[in-house]
Order: sequence, then C-alpha cells, then structure tokens
Amino acid sequence: MTASIRSGSLRDIAEIRNPVRTTNIHGEEAIEYLTVETAWVNVEPVRGREYAEARHLQPELETVIRMRPSDNVKSDSRIVVIDRGTEEVYELVGPPIDVSSLGKRMELLCRRTAR
Repeated sequence: MTASIRSGSLRDIAEIRNPVRTTNIHGEEAIEYLTVETAWVNVEPVRGREYAEARHLQPELETVIRMRPSDNVKSDSRIVVIDRGTEEVYELVGPPIDVSSLGKRMELLCRRTAR
C-alpha cells in the first residue's frame, strides 16, 4: 500500500494561516493570522478506536486533516476550511506529521476553534 494521496481524495479547500505579531493603535501586541497558502485537504472526524486512543493522549483532538505536504504548515498554524461560504477554523494540537516519511502525505491533528 502506498502512502501517497490519490487524486480526488482531497475534497475540501482550505487556507493555511500563520500568526503574525502586530501592534494595535494602543501600542499593545496583537496576533493576526494571515493566509500563506490555499490547499486541497480532506477533513475527517476522529472516530471509533482511533478516537478513544487519541483522546487518551490528547483530549482536545477532534479532527484529522490530510493534505499534501507543505512547508507553510507550522505547529501554530490555523487551517480554515471553506465550504459553501462558511468557514470552519481548526488549530493544530501537535506538529504536522509526515505520514509516509517520503514527503507524499501530511496529517494534521486538530480541534475546532473560534476565529
């Protein structure tokens, strides 16, 4: 079995957003998330035995996002999945995982978050 992603298995479009530190008009530090890339992804809820095992190690884990590898995805990135005009915002609960160790498929363990 190959660990690459089959054509057509990535059904959702997502924006990869990375944090940028800025200063607001009061001189206070603020964090904005800027889009650095748009990519096709597959969003799947964690279920069954996989869910039970993952919840034991990382209670906040809800979703696995699969995509082709990108150097733009960092541990502090946000993944914004766009579906019919609505946005679902996810943050990583661990570092991006190179599933194949060959740079063909990346998995992101995520939870939903507010914008």
